[in-house]
Amino acid sequence: MAEVIVHSHWDREWFVPLSVTKRWLGQLFHGILTAVERNPEYRFVLDGQTALVDDWLATLDEEERQQGEAKLRRYADRLTLGPYVGQVDWRIAEESAVRNLALGQAAARRYGEPLACGWLVDNFGFSSQVPQLNRGFGIDQLVAWRGFDVADGPSVNLRWQGSDGSEVAVMVLLDSYRNLMRLCDHPQVAEQRLQLEIEKLTPHSLSEHIPLLDGYDLDPTVEDPTTILNVELVTPDTLLERARGAGMEGWPLVHGEQLSGRVVCTFPGSLATRPYLKLQHWWCEQVLRSIVEPLQWLVSDDEPLDEAWTLVLHNLIHDSIGGVSVDQVHHDMERRYEKVQKQVDGLLQRLLERLPGGRGWWAFNLNPSPATVAFRHEDAIVTARVRGGTFGRPVVETHALKTVDEQVNAWKWSNEHFTLDFDDKGLTIGEWCLRPLLVRDKGDTYSDGFAEGLPLLPSSLAITGRSDDGVVVRQRWESEQVGLEIEYLCTSLPTVELRTFIDGRGCDYALLLRLEGEGQVIAGMPFDRVRRDDLIAYEEPRGAIEPFLVAAREVGECRTFPCKDLVGLEQGDVTCALFPRGIYAYTTHGPGRGAGVVLQRAVEWIARSDVPGRVGDAGPAMYVPGARCQRIMELEVGLYLGPTEKLTQWKGAFCTPPMILWFSGDGVEQELQFYEAPGAEFAALTQGKLRLFNGGDGPVMAKMRKPATEVTLAGEPLGTFDGAIAPHEIVTVELGRAMSGDEGGKAELIYPRLWWQVGEERARPDKRIVGHMRVQAQDLKTQARAAQERIASSEGVERYRHEFEFYKLERHALELELSAVLVEGADVESDSVLALADALNNLRVKRRSVEFLLATLAE
Repeated sequence: MAEVIVHSHWDREWFVPLSVTKRWLGQLFHGILTAVERNPEYRFVLDGQTALVDDWLATLDEEERQQGEAKLRRYADRLTLGPYVGQVDWRIAEESAVRNLALGQAAARRYGEPLACGWLVDNFGFSSQVPQLNRGFGIDQLVAWRGFDVADGPSVNLRWQGSDGSEVAVMVLLDSYRNLMRLCDHPQVAEQRLQLEIEKLTPHSLSEHIPLLDGYDLDPTVEDPTTILNVELVTPDTLLERARGAGMEGWPLVHGEQLSGRVVCTFPGSLATRPYLKLQHWWCEQVLRSIVEPLQWLVSDDEPLDEAWTLVLHNLIHDSIGGVSVDQVHHDMERRYEKVQKQVDGLLQRLLERLPGGRGWWAFNLNPSPATVAFRHEDAIVTARVRGGTFGRPVVETHALKTVDEQVNAWKWSNEHFTLDFDDKGLTIGEWCLRPLLVRDKGDTYSDGFAEGLPLLPSSLAITGRSDDGVVVRQRWESEQVGLEIEYLCTSLPTVELRTFIDGRGCDYALLLRLEGEGQVIAGMPFDRVRRDDLIAYEEPRGAIEPFLVAAREVGECRTFPCKDLVGLEQGDVTCALFPRGIYAYTTHGPGRGAGVVLQRAVEWIARSDVPGRVGDAGPAMYVPGARCQRIMELEVGLYLGPTEKLTQWKGAFCTPPMILWFSGDGVEQELQFYEAPGAEFAALTQGKLRLFNGGDGPVMAKMRKPATEVTLAGEPLGTFDGAIAPHEIVTVELGRAMSGDEGGKAELIYPRLWWQVGEERARPDKRIVGHMRVQAQDLKTQARAAQERIASSEGVERYRHEFEFYKLERHALELELSAVLVEGADVESDSVLALADALNNLRVKRRSVEFLLATLAE
């Protein structure tokens, strides 16, 4: 008997905001609960995310909510709950990925047991540590779609080994997560469609168990295919366990990150779309994991920050953080980030008042290695040095900074590490050059289309500050599209701090900060470090994979990749690198060799049909002026040149800098060095649990203040920590209590400066574009009516073809119509907008349903 998974992939916010999609949840859950009550064998997958359940319960009054929760508990064995809070972007999520699992499993346990399987059916690719992260929470099997390159040997079954060696079983959805969607719409061909899908997938399965999925994006209509077919409804964990029953020895093995877009897009352009959102995410994750929670540990404060983390996770869902939604969605996201900021700021001030410490300078360095930082404070450059894993007195030097205004054509700065040569193009450091590059971008929110260079004219180069230890250099460039200013803080350190100020004005461009020169490209990633080629050349898929090319895919060359906190060019024992705070994309696009972070992408359509490097339908054709990023934004980037063996240490000092504190009162002095582990990197310190990772290829040894217990990511004891951290391993160690929490000494956090610097959105809709959209929508509706007339006068397959054409035209018309009213400021909860949204969503589903029907009848 064929096994079928019934589900709905629920994009929480996308072409409409959450306030609209929540209204559809009532229909969805009514259908689910009705089906469960009617059919004792019914199973439904709640898209692997507890946010779906929480959003539905939030729409109910108190009595309805209690009834809803009771039914979820009653039917928990047949409604999969979790294991995640949301379907996040795993290319970006680091500590938030851990919280996604921890909070997701905890939320699921309010009703029953979490789904014992990862459900990752539409995420935009995966980092190398996804196997290790899931196994840390007891999950050793996943269902996934995007990112896996199975073109040369399509297989439903894979073993995926993460960079540390952790392994999970993967069921790959070769034919997408919707291959049996809306079976009940056309019962006359349901059996034929089922058998064709079985015949299509069986040759590529190493067991008799194959992925047959009845569900679609945001489809609130619930089906029970057992009413028309003799099939068994199963959950994904059951299906995978059955597939693994005969053993996994013959399953193909894949390694590391899974980012391929050759079979189905992973949308690398989304990594730099609406960069202000990525910056806000970085800061929220940074402040929570490396400032507030560690300070809580110091003063024995156990107040959980689950609400703040949940808000961060809601924004990290792939369509949200990817910037590929309507402007209203991203306005809502900014409000959530601001809510996190307000919650955290209040708690931070209370914690600082409780910190023990005597009058003067103190530091809290979470890094496993010693850290030295230099920063501007009042009228001085302050340099502070502190041991690794220490709360105590730092070594501080203060150098008076004189404000000057010396206009120069070129400038040279030297210290013991390197010489910087500034000119109107940027700067030269050793064998490398750092240059801003402005290029035309022919892409949309999903995919970049970097093309020819655009004029970016140097405006000024000036020395604006001098001290006996360093200088401040400010450089400006101008263009019609964007204004760029970079302020360099040059000191005695092997790192230079760059504060980049971007004034977005135009559209269809990308602004890159490019490190030019030779070397192996290295990139930081969540809990890891990777080496990559300059490009991926996507060959056209041929042969057995062709029947499975059912979605948008990437073609030609891919030169854009994810990163976190590091992009560098390595030449043996010397590396030149950028440490970008809150930038998650780099590209090798540009003249000559090199790699550059993407500071800004400015586009104005969610999806276009003419994007170079992509074929197929990526998303709705909706106009989004906010994606032009016409606002002022500040980004911070470190520039490093030095020994490769010191790269980890200096990256930690810049991207997770020690907290430099000034105590104005006379508190009790309590110094503490709790660990050191040179070569490892700090990840989090929460409720007494220290999380570290080793992104290198060699082992690292940690020394703890006292014997400590190692625990899993989920917090389960593993035994006494022996100090060994294997290559690419994530370890969590239980530290216990830190200090007594005696009366504090009135601490002020001097460095780092917290939170993002993002100005107000200035983009306004172009009335000409909106007018053209309305005209185009009317023309499409005229064509749709003609197709509708042909439906009435035809039958059989021809009738379904006209039906498909009608739905396709009407859907496109409604996308333009809804987009027009949204950009003109209509109330998203007005009756007219809700009616448009309902009609569009209904047509999206019907169009895809008829498309699958036609594919069946064509066989």
